[in-house]
Amino acid sequence: MKAIKRILVAVMCSAAAVSVFAEAITLNWGPEGSRQTFTFDTEGFIVDGTKIKVPAEVVNIVKENQGKIEQALTDHSVTNDQIKTAMKNVESAYDKLISDYGFKTEAPITTVENGLNTFCDDLCDSLPNSQTTQNVWAEAWIGKIFPFPHLGFGINAGASKLDIVSLKDAAEALSIDVDDLRDSYAFPTVTADVRLGGLILPFDIGFTACSIDTSKLGSLEDALDPVSFDFFAIGGDIRYALLQGGGIRPKLSIGGGFYYTDGSVKVTDDTATAALDFNSTTIFASTQASVKLLCLVPYIGGRVLFSKTSVDWSVDADWSKIYTGQSEQIKNVMNWGILPTHFEGSGESDYFEDIRPQVFGGLGIDLFIINVTANFSYDFLSKIPAAGMSVRLAL
Repeated sequence: MKAIKRILVAVMCSAAAVSVFAEAITLNWGPEGSRQTFTFDTEGFIVDGTKIKVPAEVVNIVKENQGKIEQALTDHSVTNDQIKTAMKNVESAYDKLISDYGFKTEAPITTVENGLNTFCDDLCDSLPNSQTTQNVWAEAWIGKIFPFPHLGFGINAGASKLDIVSLKDAAEALSIDVDDLRDSYAFPTVTADVRLGGLILPFDIGFTACSIDTSKLGSLEDALDPVSFDFFAIGGDIRYALLQGGGIRPKLSIGGGFYYTDGSVKVTDDTATAALDFNSTTIFASTQASVKLLCLVPYIGGRVLFSKTSVDWSVDADWSKIYTGQSEQIKNVMNWGILPTHFEGSGESDYFEDIRPQVFGGLGIDLFIINVTANFSYDFLSKIPAAGMSVRLAL
């Protein structure tokens, strides 16, 4: 589905590019009796006998926001000569993007939009995998609450791979220094969880909750700077024992549950800020088998994940600080909307859009009331590995 969407976007962009080259844009503004007119396209316009070439990206921005820009020009009482001078400075700024300003793109706004839209897809892939590292117990069924109580609680730390190349591309297009960041990181979770044995029937039920803010975690904040994550997650599941096991006899259970995560990602410096707000709900069905060998509990299982994830992003950029040396004229085109200082977008996935088969497994160590579990999983759809480790008190 994502591949189809990208093909459609590429076709639409190509069509837009053709229309940009084929059509001139004429801006009309000002009160009756003193109307101003300015016509241009990617071939440019003439100022004092010199041809000024308007960047294709700027032509697209003006074309898509013509009405708002004309109103801004009227509100600021802009003259024809003023807009020509401002556009000349826009051309100069774009000509220096790579040579003077160190950009890796000749279309920064388009690169920001594409980068953040792609990062939305990456988050939609990574979030369900980070969720399923939570509340994993080695035993496929922990037993009933009566007559002898079976329950436990503890702390779980997990992580799934998160690709941030597209986020770095967007940050670089905003002149934010991200050279020290790697291309991918382990998306972290630190959760508290509890599991209770069932009543009468052979089932158990678990709950988990998590909250993390990397800006308040010194070493993690330094490692990710200028990127920060802040999110909250809750979840729960129920498992029913098909084989109750005992001794060295295996246990086998089937079950299902949900996870909900809400949070944000931000990358910022004194020139620009890119912020993403996300929420993700994952519903899953699972099966798990385990066997106890003295104090060791190896286990393996499979899940099918149905996830709904939405991401909204926004950007605020001060181009007058980014394009140093031309701040006054760049401020003008910012005020007129020719170089937008705020723009936004979104991305989402639905429950049945990307059904995710996942295999998981690991090893538990049961030492009296101390329970330690290592878990590993792999998402076949997004090809993302994830892992977690828990320490619990358990009866």
